Amino acid sequence: MAQKLITLVAYAIALLFLSNPANAATCTWSGGTGSWDNVNTASWSCGHVPISTDIVVFDGTSGGGVVTPNATINVQGITLGNFTGTLAVSTNNNNVTLGVSGFSCSGVATRNVSLGNGTWTINDATGTAWSCGTVTGLTWNANSSTIILNLTSL
Repeated sequence: MAQKLITLVAYAIALLFLSNPANAATCTWSGGTGSWDNVNTASWSCGHVPISTDIVVFDGTSGGGVVTPNATINVQGITLGNFTGTLAVSTNNNNVTLGVSGFSCSGVATRNVSLGNGTWTINDATGTAWSCGTVTGLTWNANSSTIILNLTSL
């Protein structure tokens, strides 16, 4: 009886790890114009709405258009590559929390980021919270947003 219980518990733990997207690392937007909400899994390469352990990527494969977050964002980071479009956080003024990967930019595509009136909190222990360096074709609209950088290392 004890052996069956141990086997059952082992299977339950295995199912938990296999069905939990917490180990997923990268979620690339592939939906063109659309809503980043808590139910739209079809627009993400990872097959689930990004969670706090994921890095979100917008790049050349993301399609153009406007991505409108309709929920609070809590992810490890956002990477904006050669995405030709707009990340319109300002539409719903959502709060955004980024982890150790922060916000990074690269490429030369024409894109816009509208921060909105919410609070952007970046919790970073590596000192690379906002890594956009020299990029072209990127327009920021801060609106009345608040940006909080929680840095433990510079």
